[in-house]
Parts: sequence; C-alpha cells; structure tokens
Amino acid sequence: MKSFLSALIAILILSINCPIAKSQTNNPVRIAVLDLNGILRNASSTKEIRAQIMKFRTTFEQEIQKEQQVLRDANQELARKRSLLSPEAFAEERQKFEQKVVDVQKLGQKKRKILEVAQNNAMLNVENILNDIVQDVAVKKGFSLVIRRAQTVVLDKNIDITKEVLTELDQRLPTIKVELEKSQQ
Repeated sequence: MKSFLSALIAILILSINCPIAKSQTNNPVRIAVLDLNGILRNASSTKEIRAQIMKFRTTFEQEIQKEQQVLRDANQELARKRSLLSPEAFAEERQKFEQKVVDVQKLGQKKRKILEVAQNNAMLNVENILNDIVQDVAVKKGFSLVIRRAQTVVLDKNIDITKEVLTELDQRLPTIKVELEKSQQ
C-alpha cells in the first residue's frame, strides 16, 4: 500500500512538470451537450424506420397467424383420426404434426431475426450520418467534447446542440428505406 501511494505521488509530480499536461491547460475544453435519445425519437428518418418495421412486422404476423390456423386445423383433424388409426400410424401422424409445429416456430424466429437485422442496419446508417453531423456542428461551434444530455446535471442552453443536429439530420436524411434480406424472406 505504501509503495502504491509513493508511485501515485511520483506520477502526480511528473504530470505537473510534464509539458504535455501544461499545454493542455492552455486550451480549455469546450463541452457541448446532445440529447441523443430525443434525436433518435424525433428524427424523421428514425420515425420512418419504425413505421416500415411495424408494417413488415404486421405482414409477418399475418403470415404466421395463417400458418398457426393451418396447425390448429391439422391438430383437430389428428384428434378425429386418433380412434380410426392404429397406435403406430397415429404416432407417425403425430410426429409429422409436431414437426410442422417446429417448422412454424422456426419461421417465426426467422422472421423476427430478419426484422431485427433490417432495423439494426437502417439505424446504423442513421447513426453514421448522425456522428458526422455531430462532428461538423461541434467543429463549427468550437466544441472539443460532446456528451449526452442524460449524463449532465446542469445544462446551459448555449451548449445544447440538439436542435441544430436534429435539423441537419432531417435535412440530410429525411427518409430511409429499410431493406429486408431477400434470401431470408
């Protein structure tokens, strides 16, 4: 413990006399604040992504519901055949039915994965453009550090760049097309 404390004191003394540390104090850090959650909630491109994903989800759910109805009908038919078939034949029919159930479950998982990948890809495009915009605005206004609004306690309205970034994002990316992977549809 004593050697750790000695090492810490030595580092502090060296950092005080270090020319790099001294040069950093000559240029004060200018901090900007950004409400990232607000931007992602209100940007026209992200609203468009949510709307398209919801439309795809509704279509997929309708497909799955049709498959589930087919399964319910098959289950009822299987129940009627129970007394007519031998135990071996019934077991074989039951196994086929259970495989169909597994296939429909896999289809549902596949569709959810398609939606997840499509949404993530679209949001990644938005985030890349958003990062460029944040950098541009920060440089233009002379900020050297941008932090999320959620991480701040006190906020000076002059350092909040949210509105400017949101406006620029809506201008650069008013809409975006969510693309589903063709091979997985």
